[in-house]
Amino acid sequence: MARRSPMNNRYQKGSTPKGASRKSAASAKPKRAAGQSPKGKQKSPAKKKSSVLRPMPDTAEYKQYRKTWWYVLGAAIVLLLASFALGAEAFYTRIGLSVENASTLGLLLTWLAMLCVAFSWYLDFKKIRPLVRAFEASGGANSKDTKDTGNKDSSDDDSDSAEKEER
Repeated sequence: MARRSPMNNRYQKGSTPKGASRKSAASAKPKRAAGQSPKGKQKSPAKKKSSVLRPMPDTAEYKQYRKTWWYVLGAAIVLLLASFALGAEAFYTRIGLSVENASTLGLLLTWLAMLCVAFSWYLDFKKIRPLVRAFEASGGANSKDTKDTGNKDSSDDDSDSAEKEER
């Protein structure tokens, strides 16, 4: 028979509550058959989760801000890559720069990239998000549905509502 390890919690005094012993295999067996749902629990209706891919406004202003946002982020990436390239000796000697000029230009390009990122944050937080929040407050995707059903004349809608009020 194997020797008991004194470091095992089971054999240390005071480390486990009194009466703790090894569980039997019977307690590890499932209480219900596979595929059955629990008796006491019933599924609650699924809550609508906010999706990353939620509907966005389709206005010209939103599209212009979003396009500018992408261009500014692209410019930041290009500027950052250019600043990294200036750190390579083979590159800055090929274009005729000294070490000091290359490091200064690289630092300037890095700062410009950081300014582009900061401007993209400004665009996102101060210009784009208010448009999206206003769009969601006005009904979001539901406003697209109303465009499809908006083929009736408004006078027909007024007469229908007037008839309902009379009843």
